[in-house]
Amino acid sequence: MRMLAGIEVVSLAVNVPGPVAAARLTEHGATVTKIEPPEGDPLSLHVPSWYARLTESQTILPLDLKTEKGKSALAARLSGADLLVMGAYGHTRVRELLLGGATRTILESMTVPVLMAH
Repeated sequence: MRMLAGIEVVSLAVNVPGPVAAARLTEHGATVTKIEPPEGDPLSLHVPSWYARLTESQTILPLDLKTEKGKSALAARLSGADLLVMGAYGHTRVRELLLGGATRTILESMTVPVLMAH
């Protein structure tokens, strides 16, 4: 049995530490949705083979978190999440991007754990 089966994870992490953490969660059965900027994760451009390996079992969702549409889509994902993985942007940067609307409300009221991978 996979230990994390049924656990829904949203990952806002890019580059290496956060995606590695999310990949490990996937290996143990968690369902991971990786949120990326519209231009993609920089790792996908610099080391495509690593990126492919780390994200092979994840759902990739490109969102522009500077727009209300992107924020709303993220809010919808977060509302059903059991865990939020953050990395390169860090908690402060994510809050700066998501200062308004439904996403802010959800972030401020989240009772799910946040895994900071640096």
